[in-house]
Amino acid sequence: MLMSELSDTRRMRIEDASSVASVHVESWRSTYRGIVDQDMLDSMSVKQSTAEWRGRIISLDSQSGLWVTPGEGDVVGFANFGLARDVDATSSTVELMALYVEPTAWSSGAGAALMFRVLHEMRNLAFDEATLWVLIENERGRRFYERQGWVSDGDVQQTRLDDLILGEVRYRISLR
Repeated sequence: MLMSELSDTRRMRIEDASSVASVHVESWRSTYRGIVDQDMLDSMSVKQSTAEWRGRIISLDSQSGLWVTPGEGDVVGFANFGLARDVDATSSTVELMALYVEPTAWSSGAGAALMFRVLHEMRNLAFDEATLWVLIENERGRRFYERQGWVSDGDVQQTRLDDLILGEVRYRISLR
């Protein structure tokens, strides 16, 4: 374990909510352009997302984690995880629910630092395996997860986003 990779990240704080919301909105707009309806992407609100992130930070439980990669004055990436929500998940399965990096920081190592941190934290919480869901059409995201050691288990699901139905594929990684 490299301490420098762990020190590139820190726990999300309430004062990070606005920066995290900005990263969330901007990364969605870039990542999902051409996949998700453009009107929906354009209507995303940093203000609304800030309120949602404040709520998540306040209600964080002991089996979850919210982490950020700080940049020059702001957050450039964030990740969150919690107990897996899948019906076939066991109590020793954790889910990476989000990992996003500001598009201007893509390929900078910010995402890899976040991944290193959340996997470290998941192991510290004694989880045996982790899962995540990624849009089938999100090829960049899928390549990133595969480079980090995640493997598709072939399970797919349909998710509704407003009036759009999107396919997602599940990835897994052993934490032991």
